[in-house]
Amino acid sequence: MADESGLSPYVFACEGGLVLDQPTFKMQPGMALELENFEPDVRGGYRRINGYIKWNSNIVPQTSSSSEAVLMSAFFPGNNKVIAARGEKVFEAGTTGSWTEIDTGRTNANRYTFFRYNLAGTDRIIWADGANHATKYDGTTVTDLNATGAPANPKFITGFQDALFFAGHSANPEEIIFTAPFTDSDFSTANGAGSLRIDSQVTALFPFRNELIIFGEERIYRLTGNTIADFVLQPVTRDIGCLNGFTVQELGGDILFLGRDGLRTVAGTERINDVELGTVSGNVKELFDDTDVDEFVSVVVPGKTQYRLFRVNRSEDTQATTKGVIAVRKQQGYEFYDLEGINRADAEAIIQSEEIDYSSLDGPTQYKVRLGGNVTVLPTAFCFFTNPLLHLMYSRFGSNLAKTQFIQKAAGRFRTG
Repeated sequence: MADESGLSPYVFACEGGLVLDQPTFKMQPGMALELENFEPDVRGGYRRINGYIKWNSNIVPQTSSSSEAVLMSAFFPGNNKVIAARGEKVFEAGTTGSWTEIDTGRTNANRYTFFRYNLAGTDRIIWADGANHATKYDGTTVTDLNATGAPANPKFITGFQDALFFAGHSANPEEIIFTAPFTDSDFSTANGAGSLRIDSQVTALFPFRNELIIFGEERIYRLTGNTIADFVLQPVTRDIGCLNGFTVQELGGDILFLGRDGLRTVAGTERINDVELGTVSGNVKELFDDTDVDEFVSVVVPGKTQYRLFRVNRSEDTQATTKGVIAVRKQQGYEFYDLEGINRADAEAIIQSEEIDYSSLDGPTQYKVRLGGNVTVLPTAFCFFTNPLLHLMYSRFGSNLAKTQFIQKAAGRFRTG
């Protein structure tokens, strides 16, 4: 029987998330070199993420080719259905039954943006695809916004101060156009509609507190005020921009977005009408290197205070090739976890659907060493082995010994916070 006299417990918490920018001898016990398909457990430590049920078992119909990507997936509370776009058409469906076509003729459509709102007591949704007129839907009628003054092919759409704001149209990608107050189709300047311009191509529009944050490729601006009479456009920074508007989300009072150096934040401060910028993804910056920024799309899981960023090669748009990152806001900062095998087209449905355990989301071989969950890379030996012989054996043969009764018995002595 092995001599265990040299063993002593070393208590540490599995926390800190994924850390890729430090040598292992500088990492704190509990940090990870790999955390594929894991998330923080509310009880402490790490846990494997759950799988998800599809919203509807039927695929979104194609227009002309099975290779067409799903370009939008949006939950519409007006009729409790999901609205999805594929090819030149837009469909809706409940949790069962076939998809119903509600819009067509959207030639050369790109990835959609959308905004949900309520006007005169009616729930509505509006979408834009960067190639056609924006379109609104009230659960019954689809209407293109093609009145005089409306942008011909906006890419971005949002609401601010009881008006709709549009940007990204090809005729002037630096311009933002907005409707008259309390309307979604009046572009008459006599009624309060108008436009403004920044000195960078617009990449996203995002309401934040009482401001509209306007992201450009190399600039960030904010718009304050209530109507065209008192709107004020001010720069937040002229040195940092957002590379992909589909990465912009609000999480716990911060706006996260993808910049040239990874994920960054626009955070509100205690001072009125004040924001500060920060970078949060230094620990996992290599995940964003040498990557096409247009491949990213994001969602927020509010109940878990999680920001999930999915990356897909559109030429190989399969579930197996989908990778991503989970960012979780903690008191001491952000922790990161990596994802693989979650279908990008189901990203929005992830929030709406019921969580279950799907075996198809099993990660690679797991080492069950009772360190608060399954981990795919064992911690460095000296984090907890004080016995020189165990230290050497773990360092040299840890990946194989982790499966043996000997190491499992030793590891079973450890506790997590």
